[in-house]
Amino acid sequence: MFIKDKSINFLFYTVYIVFWTAIGATPSQLINLNNNKEIANFFLIYVPLFISIFILIPLGLKNIINNIKITNIFKFHYLFFFLFFFQLIGLIFNTDLNFNLTNSYLAILGLGFTSIVILAEAREIKIFTYFIYLSMLVLFILSLIILHSKIDILLFTSDKYLYSYIIPGEQFVNQSMPRTSGLSRTLAILVIFFICLLTWKLKNNFFIIFLLILSLIFGFFIYGLQSRGSILCYISVFLVLIFFTKKLNFNFKIFFLLWFLFMPAIMYETFLYFKKNKPELVLNLREFIKDDNKVLTNNFTDERLKLINEDSTGNRVFDSKQTTTGRTFLWKEVIKNYDFKKIFGYGPQADRFLIKSDQGRWLGNNSSNAMIYSFASGGYFCLLIMLMIYCRGVYLLFIFIFIKKIFSNSSYTELKISYLFFLFFLIRSIFENSFALFSTDFILTITSITIIESYYNKKNLIKLS
Repeated sequence: MFIKDKSINFLFYTVYIVFWTAIGATPSQLINLNNNKEIANFFLIYVPLFISIFILIPLGLKNIINNIKITNIFKFHYLFFFLFFFQLIGLIFNTDLNFNLTNSYLAILGLGFTSIVILAEAREIKIFTYFIYLSMLVLFILSLIILHSKIDILLFTSDKYLYSYIIPGEQFVNQSMPRTSGLSRTLAILVIFFICLLTWKLKNNFFIIFLLILSLIFGFFIYGLQSRGSILCYISVFLVLIFFTKKLNFNFKIFFLLWFLFMPAIMYETFLYFKKNKPELVLNLREFIKDDNKVLTNNFTDERLKLINEDSTGNRVFDSKQTTTGRTFLWKEVIKNYDFKKIFGYGPQADRFLIKSDQGRWLGNNSSNAMIYSFASGGYFCLLIMLMIYCRGVYLLFIFIFIKKIFSNSSYTELKISYLFFLFFLIRSIFENSFALFSTDFILTITSITIIESYYNKKNLIKLS
């Protein structure tokens, strides 16, 4: 029985990872399977789609039907299931778009992954602890690969920030490279995770020093990438952590502020100073890496260098001239072009369908707001569901920080990590589509909120690990 239980849990972990690999892949990219990369990507997207359509969604729907109660309907994984379901309904009623995998795959993957959560939660809530750690492992490996592959940009560019670190349309393993804001978000999440481990989990000095150094390096890139949304989310969550954690005395809180917030910015500004005024030092470092690691020769091109060096973007964090980078324009355009007679919206990625002006397409071609995206994709039903997710989410955040006071003790590390992750993405959803569609944000959000919800209404908090 024990072996059988372990095998089933391992199956959950495997399927969980399979869905991580589907992020960034699209069915439309995989028409001509004429090389190994395209064949690999075929499996990355179509395996999870196949599992979703023929296994996970039917099982998830069966679980919902068997456990249908008024109280269960308001559980987060049920709310997310209906969120993606009504996005598909919106696509069915959208006469301007065909109902095919290219237009529906995000909603199908969302339904499939939500079904994993429904089935895993019904089996054993402890599984979600491992889901969190698996997610961090995936993001850590992905971040290292991307940063390593693009160290040439850091060293070859002039005294610039890294907002153009990733060129639009750039490919990564034959898939779309995460945007600058996406990479910054990933690094911020990892640093928050490291801080949680340093505060409540780790005792070994070697690992403590290792994570402190790694956090400083990642913080260097978070500041350099200049994604104000990610930096806002990171600082907000960080301040909640140090302000409400009673285990940290005043000296530790000052150290955390200096190490995790101020030092990365100072390091990056110092680096820019040396690039501008002492270029020979950077040249020597560049040549050292080029000779020893063969990194630069594989990735650097004159075209990429020219594009990034011509980018006039200054310090977006402290530049008072920087505004909302067009987000309010995008919000207005989606709402303006929405036909309010459409009860079910337009289907997944409806914002791309509704943003029609040249300026809107130039600004990013997405609504950059989870609420507006949900309304455009699934109409009034998805708008209502998203409002319920926000209201219940904020309520649980309030309960756990002020009533249950989870940051006042040294236990429940995974609960605290989940709390901070959910807070991060709740803030981020104001200026990004975030967890309203199948994405990194969605996977981490539904995993985190399921852990939070599992603790809710228990008289005594029970450890998951």
